[in-house]
Amino acid sequence: MIINNIPTIESTLAGDVSKVKSEENSTYGEAFGDMLSNTLETLNDSLNTANEGTESFLSGETENVHEVMLKMQEAHIQFQLVTEVRNKMVEVYQEISRMQI
Repeated sequence: MIINNIPTIESTLAGDVSKVKSEENSTYGEAFGDMLSNTLETLNDSLNTANEGTESFLSGETENVHEVMLKMQEAHIQFQLVTEVRNKMVEVYQEISRMQI
C-alpha cells in the first residue's frame, strides 16, 4: 500500500516545486528590475541636481561653491558606482556564457 502512494507523492511534490520556482523567478525578477530602475532614476536625479547647481552658480544666483562641489562629487560617486555595477554584471554574464553545459 505504501508503494502505491509513491507516484502520487512524486507528482504532488513536482507540482509544488514548479509552482515555487515560477513564483521565485517572478518575484526576484521584478525586484531586481525595480532596484535597477530606481538606482538609475536616483543617478539621473543626482546628475540633474548637480547640473542645476552648476548653472545657478554660473549665472550668479548662488555663491556657495562648496554646496555646488558637493553635489557634483556626489553625482560623480554615484555614477562610478553604477558603472562598476554594470561592469560586474557584464563580467558575470561573460563568465556564465563561457560555462560548458
